[in-house]
Amino acid sequence: RLQADLDEARAQLEGARGQAVDAEVAEAMQELSSELVTAKMSAAQYAFERDELRQQVKKLKTELVRVSGGGKKVAAHMTSIEVKYEELRLKYDTDMTGFIDLKLQAAEAQARIDDLEEQMAALTAGGGGGGGGGG
Repeated sequence: RLQADLDEARAQLEGARGQAVDAEVAEAMQELSSELVTAKMSAAQYAFERDELRQQVKKLKTELVRVSGGGKKVAAHMTSIEVKYEELRLKYDTDMTGFIDLKLQAAEAQARIDDLEEQMAALTAGGGGGGGGGG
């Protein structure tokens, strides 16, 4: 009778542990997934803006060659666009670094999930056997 109660308590404990681990893993993966999507969207936006500014710079350089009289105005505008391009490039580099960090975090989280699943499988396969002998 006591052994049956002990086995039932162990089974309930394992079930509770499994649910807690599953909830923790699901929450962590959802959060990382959301951050990863946001980082990808930011990276794509900055890449688009960077390419757009490159095109504007190229167009202005062509315009500057074509127009000789208003060269100073075009050059000043081109300089401001180049400055903006450089700012966006730096921002893009920062976001890509963050994106890489998020991918690493996701890989670490996946490794943790795998470890927790192995532990859970060992607990359920072992039936809790090894011990808790009391005194």
